[in-house]
Amino acid sequence: AWTHPSVRAAEGQIRAAGFDVRAAKWLRFPSVTVEALAISQGNTASAAQSGAVLNVVVEQPIWTGGRIGSAIDRAKAQELTQKSGLDEVVRDLLLRTLQAYYDVAAQARRIEVLTDALSQHRALIATIENRVEQQISASSDLDLAKSRSAQVEQQLAVAEAQRQASLNSLVELTGTSIPNLGNVPTYDPAVHHPVREGAVEQALACDPRTARLTGQSLVAKAEQRAAKAALMPQLVGQVSRNEILGERVGLALRAQTGNGLSQAVAAQGARARAEATEASIATAQRDLREALRSDFAINEAAQARIASSGAAVKNSRIVIESYKRQFIAGRRTWLDVMNALQETTSNRLAVIDSENSAQLT
Repeated sequence: AWTHPSVRAAEGQIRAAGFDVRAAKWLRFPSVTVEALAISQGNTASAAQSGAVLNVVVEQPIWTGGRIGSAIDRAKAQELTQKSGLDEVVRDLLLRTLQAYYDVAAQARRIEVLTDALSQHRALIATIENRVEQQISASSDLDLAKSRSAQVEQQLAVAEAQRQASLNSLVELTGTSIPNLGNVPTYDPAVHHPVREGAVEQALACDPRTARLTGQSLVAKAEQRAAKAALMPQLVGQVSRNEILGERVGLALRAQTGNGLSQAVAAQGARARAEATEASIATAQRDLREALRSDFAINEAAQARIASSGAAVKNSRIVIESYKRQFIAGRRTWLDVMNALQETTSNRLAVIDSENSAQLT
């Protein structure tokens, strides 16, 4: 996941946010303004000559009403938001990778089962062909048997296509040409059915989406403080020098309210954004709890299906072997055998789907 372009993009945003923090901290330091003025002759004695004037002003913020502090807090909150955003991107990529991996594994097992089922269908077709040649069975029986076999072939083709599609997704997500998947993961009841106790609390504690929204809330609160601070005056120490007035040292009290009540309205808007972000945090936590409870429900249901489908597979295998013997003896029809074979295949596929669901959740 760390090589994915979206991760690199998020890392770039973090670096940019780090520079914004450094830039905000530099606001505490003096600023220097240099002006070169071309002036004409004035009426006063101090401005009796034409020429160029160099004006240098150094200002040191003494009290800004909270402007600098809120700017630094906003930059830090932005950095926190970007870091949490990176965690969220990685988390989502990992979940997509897991989904693709287990899809590949499930389709590989389905292909194995369907290949075996197709082999058994073809063996049964060969038996029916002999019986048709011997005029023991009707040709319509052979046609229907071939139709059942064709259905299995279609299922096999679909499974192979889905496996390739999931494999392609896995290649794009991992950034590798041919991923080494290793062996098909084995279902372990002791591992793949976690307990509910404490799970929601642990998930909420490390949820990157909640952390990102918390950072956005801090950004909105910092913007609210900055909007309020903009209504306050500023006190700066000032040192200036030019050829007309010479050197001056003093304090400057500067106030700027903006156009009309724009600053006051901006503060109200920032407060509304902070409140909206707080509501978004609650929504994210509710969504996470809902998703976890859903996963636990699916996991527990899969556990029940695994047990029942496993028992059904054992019973259907016994039935199909019995039906084969009875078919050869003429006490069962080929349709009975094929129905039993189809039921066995369906039960085996159900076990695969249930075990895959348990592993993934």
